[in-house]
Amino acid sequence: MPKYMEIADVLRKRIKDGTYPKDSLLPYQTELVEEFGVSRMTIKNAVNILIMEGLLLTKRGLGTKVLNHSFWGKRSLIGDRIQRPELSDETRKTDVD
Repeated sequence: MPKYMEIADVLRKRIKDGTYPKDSLLPYQTELVEEFGVSRMTIKNAVNILIMEGLLLTKRGLGTKVLNHSFWGKRSLIGDRIQRPELSDETRKTDVD
């Protein structure tokens, strides 16, 4: 598993267990870089996963806020397999007049 996904899992657990309470700010990225011993890009990738899951919101210059709910509910995008439905032959055909 890529390091950014491992960090996203750690941050997600901290949000769920209240280490990072709802409506609080996540530690600065520089602090997370130091804690996890990774690059800033790795932290940004981890944070972006949690933003996509609806757990965090980032505002430039203001920080990263822990949201009071997840847009997607309790399911995580990480580890879930998202499969595209198969199209029928009828759907695949396009008519050009």
